[in-house]
Amino acid sequence: MGTNITEQKYIGVLVGGITAEVLGSQSEGMTPQQITTRFGRVKSMPIGKRYTDDGEMTLVLARHLAKNGSVKCQELHAEFGAILGGRGYSQNTRKILQLFKDRPGIGTWLAPGNSSHNGSVMRISPIGLMDWNSVQTMSAVRKAIYYTHGESDDACYSSFLHCRLINALVTSRYKTKHDYFRYMMGHARRHAPLWAKMNLVRYCLNSPVQNITAELLGDENVFQIKAIDAISCAVYIFFRFYEEPVEAVIYAASLGGDTDTIAKLVGDLCGALHGIKWIPPEWSKCEGEEEFTMLAQKLCVTK
Repeated sequence: MGTNITEQKYIGVLVGGITAEVLGSQSEGMTPQQITTRFGRVKSMPIGKRYTDDGEMTLVLARHLAKNGSVKCQELHAEFGAILGGRGYSQNTRKILQLFKDRPGIGTWLAPGNSSHNGSVMRISPIGLMDWNSVQTMSAVRKAIYYTHGESDDACYSSFLHCRLINALVTSRYKTKHDYFRYMMGHARRHAPLWAKMNLVRYCLNSPVQNITAELLGDENVFQIKAIDAISCAVYIFFRFYEEPVEAVIYAASLGGDTDTIAKLVGDLCGALHGIKWIPPEWSKCEGEEEFTMLAQKLCVTK
């Protein structure tokens, strides 16, 4: 695998994310009670180890960045259209992707989507691996999610926050958990609803009670379906289990709701901090692992 810690962290983001997503995919849509009844906790991989729409769209974006070094909208849309399949896409996303597939170039005038859902943040991690400042990162995020999420500030700022935290972690910007949390909060200030959510995260992390509130962690009604809910939930889990990446991913996959997305976001962050050595051998060989490793190495070289 990686020959140095930076490269291992790049690989960790993409491979850790896809590994965690596959783990969480088998409990998606279940309540915590249903998960407890069926699994106890979600620790074993599903048969086939096949990624879902989260992983597929991440792979397309990673390929695009490795090839171009930037986000080229029309080309990226055509690439998204080419991967249309049955991996759990929403009806609206399938409709947009089918348009890209059937009518190349339509993205230049197609009316954008208007969604605050977590399809934005679930696929955005490769942008966090680019050597860009905050302005460049936000511009790339907006381009990458525009035709599915439009000008949704909740989606844009949630995705931006995930990318900036990943970038700080892979470049080892700070030494302590508290420093990374303060860095993240500084970026969260840009968007009032996200700032409020991150303050809820801060409160939960400082509380002795584990499952503080459904507003943060979600339940069968909340489902972490909005990007702002998904990133808040993932950030809470990541910082709570900062030195325990395996436990973090298991917790995310066992939480209930949109567990493949939450686990993927947690896996992105765990990989950015810890690299790849934390991933248990029995979780290895997920679909796409070799290509994600190769793409991470290319992005590391071109950073």
